[in-house]
Amino acid sequence: MMETPAIWLVVLFFLTFLGNGTLPLPITVYMLWMGQFDIPVQVVLIATVGTVSGWVFVGGSIHRLISGDVSTRITRKIPRFYHQLFLKNPGWAIFLWNSLPFPIDISRILALAYGIDPLRLVAPLTLGRIVRYSILVTLGGIMADYNWFFWVIIVLAVLPIVIKLFQKSEEAFSEGMSETDAA
Repeated sequence: MMETPAIWLVVLFFLTFLGNGTLPLPITVYMLWMGQFDIPVQVVLIATVGTVSGWVFVGGSIHRLISGDVSTRITRKIPRFYHQLFLKNPGWAIFLWNSLPFPIDISRILALAYGIDPLRLVAPLTLGRIVRYSILVTLGGIMADYNWFFWVIIVLAVLPIVIKLFQKSEEAFSEGMSETDAA
């Protein structure tokens, strides 16, 4: 294992602060990479504090900015099952969604849409993120012992960009086909 410079821990805090459902940042990839250092407890604690503070401060600001119409349009894209689970028991739903690496923060969107105060959900968010980050750092530590670790991190960082590019090219292709059909 390597020693970690303090700058990587500062970057980790800011990544988790800004990327906990607000900006699409590669937190999962960064957490795997941080697993190569021999300080898993510090990494998990700093990432969790960054996420929770971002949830409270950034989430509260977003809640004040989002109008009812915007939140209704956003929540229409979330499957009904998630709505029902969230409305029955938001604490368990937030714990579950924050323990597993979902691509978007469904819990933040639903909490904002239903007007739930972010402070009410801090405990399940904290516990869920501790579970998620512990798994990621442990997995990153295991991967660091193998030669393919570096390549897995690169693939995980580049794959979402490639998928997004292919989605855009398919949309452009289908729009082009519909224009030729109309002519």
